[in-house]
Parts: sequence; C-alpha cells; structure tokens
Amino acid sequence: KNTIKMNSKECIDHLLACDDAVGPGACSKLFRYDLIKNKRFPKIRAYEDFLYIYDVCADINLYVHVYIPKWNYFHRENSTMTAGFNIKKVALIDAQIGICEILKEKGNEWQYYKAQKVLCSKQFYILKIYTIQLPPFLLMIK
Repeated sequence: KNTIKMNSKECIDHLLACDDAVGPGACSKLFRYDLIKNKRFPKIRAYEDFLYIYDVCADINLYVHVYIPKWNYFHRENSTMTAGFNIKKVALIDAQIGICEILKEKGNEWQYYKAQKVLCSKQFYILKIYTIQLPPFLLMIK
C-alpha cells in the first residue's frame, strides 16, 4: 500500500468509516506541535484518544497516512480494552457524544449527521453487549 494524503473532511470520513487509513488511536500518530500545543486529552475513563484524534483531525489542513508499521502495541490480558465485561468500556459512549459535539462545532452538517448515525448504532450495540454480559442481579437494580 502507498502513502495517502487527505484533508480534514476526508480524514474524518475515514475515522467514521473505521477503515485502515485513519484509526482513532493516538499511539500510531505523529503531530506537528503547533497543531496540538493547546489541545489536551479529555478526562474520561477510557477512549480519550478517540475524542482527541477527532478534535485534531477537525483542525488539520493535511493528514498523511503511511502504511509502514513503526510501533508494537502490547495487549495485556484483562486490561480495559481486552477484558470481557468492564464498566469502563461504557466511557466509549461519552467519547462518542463528545465526537458528535466536535463535529457539530467544527465539521460540516453531513459529517455531524453521519457521526450521529454511525456512533449511535455503536452505542446501542455496546449497551446490548453489556446488558447480555451483566450479572442478573445488576439487571434488577432500579
């Protein structure tokens, strides 16, 4: 695969499509300092890099993706990301709401609409998975 260059709109479209051209994680990206010097990771339990990447991509002029792996990502057993049921994973819903807010403020109307549609379907999927995996006594708590 080759190098891909894209603008902000294309970058966000790739993020929403969840394809290989732009991933939501920060671990595989290099940033120009002047672009991120005033940005901070949000204070949520997990998936804070998703929000950060959408915020950065909404402000860029050029995103360059190079298909050359340069890092090793270590997956720990029973971490927040690899464990089965983990209440911290519900933070993805907060991250997705934040993404919609970023796109409403900085993106175009179509991206905001698309984000609501794509991310909302993921939220229902997450809630369905957690409902299935919750211990029965937690389902009875009102």
